[in-house]
Amino acid sequence: MRLNTFIFTVILAAGSLSAQTPPVPAVYQDLYNSLNTQITAFDATVKAGWNGSSYPYLDAPQLLAANSDSYTQLLGTNYYQYAVSVQLSELQALGAKAITIHINFPIFYQPFHTYAGNSTFC
Repeated sequence: MRLNTFIFTVILAAGSLSAQTPPVPAVYQDLYNSLNTQITAFDATVKAGWNGSSYPYLDAPQLLAANSDSYTQLLGTNYYQYAVSVQLSELQALGAKAITIHINFPIFYQPFHTYAGNSTFC
């Protein structure tokens, strides 16, 4: 029992020693000091002009079921009911307060639909 405790203590001590930050090599010390001074000054400038409040925003995950990559599936029978609304419910259950829907280039470009033989989109 004591041997196990000793081994655990040695492993714990070795783990804490390896977690320490190694010193900066002498060759990079000037660069480190310069960057540290600049970063500290930038941080002070940002903190001086900031009142500490965060900007109001909403995390908005993408609603993949309504993505324009689905193309003609979006117009399919019961697609909204069985794909889009299900995914909306899942995102809402995860706490999403907003969503994004990606609409890629050719979907609103009329010649694309004429070329593809489908003029029902535009």
